[in-house]
Amino acid sequence: METPAPLRDNVGVTAITQRRPAVVERIILRTRGTLTERDPLIALDELQALRCELDAYEHELAGRALASGATFAAVARSLGISRQAAHRRYRDEFGGRNGSF
Repeated sequence: METPAPLRDNVGVTAITQRRPAVVERIILRTRGTLTERDPLIALDELQALRCELDAYEHELAGRALASGATFAAVARSLGISRQAAHRRYRDEFGGRNGSF
């Protein structure tokens, strides 16, 4: 199985950290909390909070991609979902910026 590009090098991580330090810090803290918490219920709470952080960041990245001219199909490929699913997920927030498929 091929390693996703962001995990192959730290260049992208450094760039993201510099641009979005608060987002990166929250994701790291939630990940750490999920992985190190001994109480499984608290770890599940942390996992749910991490999912919310990642979902918000995914929406931000999808919006930036669409605003820069990417199609819903290109966003869908990056997320491993169908073009229709990407359109349903992001059309209300970003459909006016780039309605192409």
